[in-house]
Amino acid sequence: MISLTISALLLATTILTSSQMKDVDAYKAREIRKSDVWINSAPLTLKSLRGKVIVIDFWAFDCEPCMEAMPHIQQLYQKYGPEGLVVIGVHTPRAVTKKT
Repeated sequence: MISLTISALLLATTILTSSQMKDVDAYKAREIRKSDVWINSAPLTLKSLRGKVIVIDFWAFDCEPCMEAMPHIQQLYQKYGPEGLVVIGVHTPRAVTKKT
């Protein structure tokens, strides 16, 4: 009875996993939007990044959590950059709304 239950679970896992693997190819990253401003790098394309591990860090200069995270991002890059890690920092200024 136990071996039948284990066999059924393995079969169900195999079926579910194979259907999920097909969906992986259905989602493709979009090309990085063209920008005239790239600091510390030439513009990057998805083709040039293929096969690499990418960290995309969205930050703002006046954001305290961003400032706290920056040393950790730098440590990651120092440790894994030589192995091909790419860090893309995207400055996202916060919108300021006027209080009325």
